[in-house]
Amino acid sequence: MKKRIVLAVLICFGIAGTASAGFMLSHEEKADIAVMYITKKLDLDESQVSKLESIKDKLQKLCDEHKKEKAEKTQLVIEMIQADQLDQAKVIELLNAKIQKIEDSAPGVVEMIADFHSTLSPEQKQIVIEKIQEHKHF
Repeated sequence: MKKRIVLAVLICFGIAGTASAGFMLSHEEKADIAVMYITKKLDLDESQVSKLESIKDKLQKLCDEHKKEKAEKTQLVIEMIQADQLDQAKVIELLNAKIQKIEDSAPGVVEMIADFHSTLSPEQKQIVIEKIQEHKHF
């Protein structure tokens, strides 16, 4: 159930992000648009908006951390490709490090999403379900 909630919220962010894909907006601006879209579609109250903003901020923080590491990792991958033989142990090490970061951050994000979910009315949940079915992201 929590997976569906996480995916539903992420899909909502994705829907709003897709709506603005044609514009040259930063990730932060797209996230702000997503929050505005979700707020409007679900008619969120101030408490719900605050919780949604917290989720957005947490996800942006995680994305920013990923961006910082990306250049370093990209160079490492390029060097591995240029080598005569692929260092399989290093590839596994990189994958395990990424998996560990996801496992470390997921519980906090899921907890925030569950907290947000607990504030949604049955009508708001139905709107989310309809959006998921409409966009068939599952």
